[in-house]
Amino acid sequence: MEDSSEVLVCAAEYMKDRLYFVTLRTSGRPRSTANTHYFSIDDELVYENFYADFGPLNLAMLCRYCRKLNKKLKSNVTVY
Repeated sequence: MEDSSEVLVCAAEYMKDRLYFVTLRTSGRPRSTANTHYFSIDDELVYENFYADFGPLNLAMLCRYCRKLNKKLKSNVTVY
């Protein structure tokens, strides 16, 4: 297992003790536990480039992400 100081690139707390955004440097994905729920959109919301750009996801993908996050926040999965 990799040292956590080498895996965690960045972390930001958006909702106190409830919602965090983290960037990880690892090939594996973290597993959810009784106290935490992890999810990734890497394989689900794919960027479709226009010409040769590398910009952000389009509004449709952003809307899908917001709906997914809202559903998770309302579910019991993320409530301690």
